[in-house]
Amino acid sequence: MKKWFILFCASSIALAACGREESYKPKPINSDIDACEVCHMNIAAKNYATELLLKNGEVYKFDDIGCMVEFIQKKSIEATNIAATYVRDVQSGKWIRWENAFYVYIPDFPTPMSYGVVSFSTKKRAEAFISEQKQGTLLSFKELQQHKWGFVQ
Repeated sequence: MKKWFILFCASSIALAACGREESYKPKPINSDIDACEVCHMNIAAKNYATELLLKNGEVYKFDDIGCMVEFIQKKSIEATNIAATYVRDVQSGKWIRWENAFYVYIPDFPTPMSYGVVSFSTKKRAEAFISEQKQGTLLSFKELQQHKWGFVQ
């Protein structure tokens, strides 16, 4: 009976491990060698950097949120192939899952490629930024999906 219980526990643990989604973490940015996949400029302003991680292990780095969106659209990357997408809180530099961030759009705000969209870890931080700038539009992740990017004609 004890052998069956041990075998059952071991089988349960093995099955649980098989069903667990792999953990995809953002990779460090090295400003000396990392360049944006779209504009090919070095990623010097790390707090604007974004990353796209595919399930096959490929990692793409960008210097602006707009570049990442352009890359996804132009390369026709299927959502089912994306493992994780990260943006950074523009003030703290902390990595945030793309879908968990809050965004502010200011058309003439100087992001690296002038898309004017910056990300924040909390809605409160985004609202405070709008207040400080005395302008800007708060966007949720869902609203960001409807945003008209600068490269869209």
